[in-house]
Amino acid sequence: MENATRRRWSRPHRFFYPLVLGLLALDQGTKVWALRHFVVRDQVVIPGWLNFSVAWNTGVAFSFFRGNNALLVAVVVALIGVGIALARKADWRSARTNVLFALFAAGAFGNLLDRLRRGAVVDFIDAHAGAHHWPTFNVADSCITVGAVLLVWQAFSGGDDAKKG
Repeated sequence: MENATRRRWSRPHRFFYPLVLGLLALDQGTKVWALRHFVVRDQVVIPGWLNFSVAWNTGVAFSFFRGNNALLVAVVVALIGVGIALARKADWRSARTNVLFALFAAGAFGNLLDRLRRGAVVDFIDAHAGAHHWPTFNVADSCITVGAVLLVWQAFSGGDDAKKG
């Protein structure tokens, strides 16, 4: 009987796929919106804090490996493969696991689609404090960042097992 309780849930919850598709649609939709409205002129949203300004990122975070789109597509595809392998071993009973994998999937696929269709990732959210700017980002980047924060939080909080024990 103990083996039955320890058995992994083999599939994501029903909300997983709609969440991935919704986040992916939000990412792609906001990028199209930004390309239509902010290529020629930036938009100040909150003076001193937030602007919308299109930037073409041919690299990864903080523009590292700039100009290596083909290599980065291969790396992202490999990382998606690793994510799928990890997902096959995941315990999908946890809503946190479902949200975590959905965030990573939507972020990875959102930026991968940009690389394949446009040759670069469309970034447009320019957060800053006065003259100190954070690198421009997009919804897909936000998904990956929030997923990473949740993963670290889960690691330090003992994950879902801490609640069961």
